[in-house]
Amino acid sequence: MRMIIPVLLIVLQACAQPPPPAEPAYSPPSPIAVQAPEWHGCLKRDIERRVSQVWSAPAAAGEFPASMLAPDKTYSGPTPRLDEIPAAALEKCVPSYHSGTKYISGSTVQAFADNTYYQAKQKYVAQILEILRDRETRKTAADQASLTREEPAIMNDYHDCIFVDADRLALVSDEPAQVIVSSAYAACHPQRTAIVELHKRYGDAAFNDQVMDRVEAGVAGTLILEVLRVREAVPAPAAPNTPPPLPAPL
Repeated sequence: MRMIIPVLLIVLQACAQPPPPAEPAYSPPSPIAVQAPEWHGCLKRDIERRVSQVWSAPAAAGEFPASMLAPDKTYSGPTPRLDEIPAAALEKCVPSYHSGTKYISGSTVQAFADNTYYQAKQKYVAQILEILRDRETRKTAADQASLTREEPAIMNDYHDCIFVDADRLALVSDEPAQVIVSSAYAACHPQRTAIVELHKRYGDAAFNDQVMDRVEAGVAGTLILEVLRVREAVPAPAAPNTPPPLPAPL
């Protein structure tokens, strides 16, 4: 009995203790409104204005600015050189951004200026590329039409040259047919060159001398047959008339 009473007291004390406080429910922190630095708007406006001065006119004509294609370190015109645009805007909009810290790697201000310059420039680059693509498409179509129109006449000149020359040589030369064909190709080289130059003029760089070599190799067999045909069509020369025998002497 004496042992039961202390145990009961311990149990009653444990039950009487208040439960541990519950952990508060998690709530995410409220977003903090971040205000753009005062130089943010100034830099954006000034860089876009300076880029427009350099790029807008050439972009409308589908061209890149001359100062981009051939930078001139002695340039002194009314607009800054392309590589000076971010720096010039920084000098105007961020007076505390001293010249000694302009190009420190990792500078937030410099990174913003460079990125703003890149975005402003890319708008005009996209415009120029679209104009160039359209111009190239129209030129390709016009070149193809011209090539289709002019090629048959030049091809005919070459065809007539090699066959006429092969026929002529077949009649006046005793050389083998293969030699006559090679001579005809050599004599008609200007006409062959005219075909290659025509394709080059209209942008068909794939049609070159190697293509013409394959063309000539393919036509060689036909030219050999032409040489043989011409020679066979010529009648053999008649044997000279033999004088009548002299009468036997008396």
